[in-house]
Amino acid sequence: MQSGITGHVNPSEWRWVFIVSILLVGLGFIPFLWVVINSDADTTWQFMGALHGHIEASAYITRIHQGMQGDILVQFMHTPEVHNNVILQPIYPLLGLVSRLASDNLSPILVFHVARVSVTVFMYMALYQLAATIWTKVRTRRIFFVLIAVGSGFGWVNLLIASITGITTVPLDLTYAHISPFYSGLTSIHVPIAITCIALLSAIIVSEFRPGVTTLPSVQNSGLIAFLLGIVLVLMYTEAYIMIAIALIITSIAQWYFAKSVSRRELLWMMWTLVPALPFLIYSILVIRSNPFIQEWIRQRSSETVDPIQLVLALGLMIWIGLPALTRAVRRFESDSDRYMIIWLLVSCLGSFLPLDMRIHFLVGVLIPIAYFATRSIEDFWLKYFARRFRMFIFAFLTVFLMISNLVVLLTPMIPLSSSNPTNSAGMILSTEYGVAMEWLSRRTIKSDVVLASPDVSVWIPVWVGTHAVNGHPHETMAARDKLETVNELYNFETDACDTAFRRLSGFERQYTIGYMLYGPQEQQLGDGMCRDSLIFIASFGDVEIYQISTQFPR
Repeated sequence: MQSGITGHVNPSEWRWVFIVSILLVGLGFIPFLWVVINSDADTTWQFMGALHGHIEASAYITRIHQGMQGDILVQFMHTPEVHNNVILQPIYPLLGLVSRLASDNLSPILVFHVARVSVTVFMYMALYQLAATIWTKVRTRRIFFVLIAVGSGFGWVNLLIASITGITTVPLDLTYAHISPFYSGLTSIHVPIAITCIALLSAIIVSEFRPGVTTLPSVQNSGLIAFLLGIVLVLMYTEAYIMIAIALIITSIAQWYFAKSVSRRELLWMMWTLVPALPFLIYSILVIRSNPFIQEWIRQRSSETVDPIQLVLALGLMIWIGLPALTRAVRRFESDSDRYMIIWLLVSCLGSFLPLDMRIHFLVGVLIPIAYFATRSIEDFWLKYFARRFRMFIFAFLTVFLMISNLVVLLTPMIPLSSSNPTNSAGMILSTEYGVAMEWLSRRTIKSDVVLASPDVSVWIPVWVGTHAVNGHPHETMAARDKLETVNELYNFETDACDTAFRRLSGFERQYTIGYMLYGPQEQQLGDGMCRDSLIFIASFGDVEIYQISTQFPR
């Protein structure tokens, strides 16, 4: 079956893409079904809101909750300091505002998962549109789609080596969701939207930079789409916009170099794609330079220096499958999609080695060019070595092998969930007593209040209580390591040291007031909590006790 021209997708193709996308999204609900099945048998614990990347997800759900309260600008609720609201990942508060208009009773957790599933399906369809822009043959389009939809790296090999040798390394493809479309669809909303924008922008760039194309950008063609996609991309994922901008600029310069002249057409396409987003990029830069809380957030979410070996492992088997096409692309450097894809891949990989806090985020969607070269190699090189009757079996086996790391990511939450003790769940589930206690607090506190609890409980305080937590997030808690150490020590203090401890517990820039303290099974793991004797007991729900801290400090 042929589609005839690049860019055109038959209805039957879209049905196939939609069905496969739904199956992939449905695969992501296996751990959730595990929660549902086990919750029927045991009502002593409850699901808190997210399983995959639950700490980051709690921050996203908190932003939705802020949107439901009427805020389009957001604060970091996982830290107690007073600070200015900023535009940050605006899709989340926007979803909150929209859901608030629809109903006053919608749960931000439900809104998060419905939106996550929706944008993930749309992301898969955008990736297929990119394939359709590059290839006319349906088989080739589907090969690319399957590779990019399920492909992952060799992070699972890292885990095997670590289990044998005891040497722990950081598998990038198991740690950073933005590398893989499948992984990103399990954890967030803004990353699938960013990958969607990247895929559609890449489709436009590939189409318009082909030899012989003379179309100028306008509101009647894809110029308007490029105009809007650049704005959305810089708002959703600034690092992705910078990466695409650099790749597009280098591609344009390469076009002019080989053509021996500067083309007005390529310049216009570059300006239509990049210039409209510049005001938002400038705003982001100004906020970073002027807001110490954003600076700290960026610093804490940065990675250690990327190891080249770990990067190669993260790119997985597809990079090796794609070597024949990659070698050909480097040698010929043709403008028909190869040039842009090789530049994109180089910008992403080299950018990850730069001495910048944002370096790891240059790898967003990096598997797209990898899957492109793997598809080229399969069609032009590898298929001729396998008999036709064996090809389907070999590709099916290859597909399963390529998705091992994604399966590890998918099923990892089920390991702690298999424990009969909720305290071993790493905060993905908590005892129902915590849920009741936090709902009780939510009716008696205001947004500016601060609640002290163990880190695993503090993750969900902004979502369930609607107040600030002292230490609930490794990135969004200011001076997170110091606060984690202080919280751990606080639950171990003797009674006579408690008053001094509460007075000296200071924030990132200013002092803050801790209004309430929780003490339950999670906090018991940190210490005896002798400081409770100097506090005001106000309620208990089973093993979870709530105390009010009467000492007031200036904010």
